[in-house]
Amino acid sequence: MEKERNQEFMRHAEEKGYLQTPSKQSILDNSRSKSDRRKASKLNHVALLNMSAMKLMDLGEVGACSRLKVCIMPGNYLTRFDVLANCHELVKLDLHSNQVRAKKHAKFSKIQYLSSTFKLYPKVGQILKEGATWHRGLAL
Repeated sequence: MEKERNQEFMRHAEEKGYLQTPSKQSILDNSRSKSDRRKASKLNHVALLNMSAMKLMDLGEVGACSRLKVCIMPGNYLTRFDVLANCHELVKLDLHSNQVRAKKHAKFSKIQYLSSTFKLYPKVGQILKEGATWHRGLAL
């Protein structure tokens, strides 16, 4: 019953335009580059991204941020995070208070330094553990 209510809420919110997909510009507006700590000018220059509580339903073009090191996205409506597998330099990931489900996700084997707090977030820990051998920095 609760699952059906959540699906109905998500469908209604999406129809009404409540939920969003981050555009290239919104990613750049909420980012910092590594070199000068200012807003990044290109997606592949983004080192830090903070899109907390922005009503996001997916990650959009975040996967194009190949130099992303810190990704902060709590308080959204994200169900998947597999596009982050392209972010090979990722060391910190915060996806708490989202709708992440334990379904099959992309393998994160190329990310060497990211870890999961498996005891606190067993579903996400299981997703990440399947294809990864890394340790340090995840909050879901």
